[in-house]
Amino acid sequence: MVGDLKQKAGQWFPMTSLTRYAKYLNLSHALKAQIQGGVYGPNGRLPTEQELSATYKVSRNTVRQAISLLESENYLVRRQGAGTFVADLAENGQPRRELTSLVMMVVDSVLQENAYYLSEMVTAEQWLSERGIAITSANLITRDLIRGRRPAALTQAHCQGLLLDGWVTDLHCAVMEELKLPYLVVGNHPVSAWVPQVRLDIKAIVGAMIDHLVATCPKQPIAMLLKASPTLQITQELLMAYMAAVQKLPQKGAILQMATEATSEAAINRMLDMQGQPFSLITTEAEVGAVVNAYRQRELSTERYPIVTFANPAALEPVERAYTHVMPHRGDLMIIEAITHFLAAYEQGRETIHELVGPRDIVPPSGA
Repeated sequence: MVGDLKQKAGQWFPMTSLTRYAKYLNLSHALKAQIQGGVYGPNGRLPTEQELSATYKVSRNTVRQAISLLESENYLVRRQGAGTFVADLAENGQPRRELTSLVMMVVDSVLQENAYYLSEMVTAEQWLSERGIAITSANLITRDLIRGRRPAALTQAHCQGLLLDGWVTDLHCAVMEELKLPYLVVGNHPVSAWVPQVRLDIKAIVGAMIDHLVATCPKQPIAMLLKASPTLQITQELLMAYMAAVQKLPQKGAILQMATEATSEAAINRMLDMQGQPFSLITTEAEVGAVVNAYRQRELSTERYPIVTFANPAALEPVERAYTHVMPHRGDLMIIEAITHFLAAYEQGRETIHELVGPRDIVPPSGA
């Protein structure tokens, strides 16, 4: 008898010497193995209590207890007058998890003092509240983490899931792995490939900006002006993507200037003097103010010297918006992308998230 049961159930334990209490646990394990093995698929109807009792040579009371246990674990659903059915399980064969609370944690930066992160948080709060999910914010200081001091938010009791932004590294991700907290890194931070991350597809974004400028002024060379920031990953990726893309253009190599906030205007003027002819320009939110000042002083037309700025349109001054096309880069849009992927993965029990957020439609100058 035991051999037959083991063969039919897939994962079966000897029942001869077990108590009645252990029998229903044993049966629940067997039924769970069949559900996870696909014998009974999602929304599939389970055999009746009488049929299960006959198959497994146990009492109907034992069957009833086993089914009640699997129902409490969200593997089964009873439908009045229809029978017992397998629940709509996640991709890994486990019951779908329901997310009710989330923490947004910013590393080595104060969320409340940073407009980008604050925009992320405000948008996340509104979007999640409409779906019945609470979100709180916390700051994570690397120095404290190294000394063994962790924020209270980093506990299973307070946190079902975690969104990490700021100066995120593998060190912070390793701590989340150790704590077994579901987490997702938001943005283009320099972390390893094993880290779950939603990041901007900078190569595609730069490609879209170049295509737009080529369509606007087909025969002109394309230059780039960036803020010199060796520690900012996104600046490095913009630079590398531009350097690779210009190799495929008719122009003779890159036209590039790196500048600090104090030298931005001098850098664009130097670029204008060196070229001596119209060119198209890719720049960022940090540099566009200096570019517009230089263009206004020289009375340059943006039809002959078009600009595409990688920026949050709402963060630009009206005069800047009048001069530049904008490739939108907004924290509120990025966080919605990240949360959407995180919720889907959490519900399905998936741990691996590697998503690229591609370019959005370029917004023309406000006066165009």
